[in-house]
Amino acid sequence: MHIVISNLERFLLGTHHGAVRPHRRQEYIDEFVYRFNRRFWEPQIPNCLLNLCVEHLPVDLRGTGT
Repeated sequence: MHIVISNLERFLLGTHHGAVRPHRRQEYIDEFVYRFNRRFWEPQIPNCLLNLCVEHLPVDLRGTGT
């Protein structure tokens, strides 16, 4: 538990440079947990993105103004 808390402190100091707003504390913790839980997924990210692109159905942009 001590390691997780020290990693959180390091994340807050490194990412947000100490400008942590008390009313946003839960959002900072949520972001840390999200990143912490996915720390071993980095090598798999390109394959996941490629699979999503291949499996996604085409989007009809007619009538959207683009």
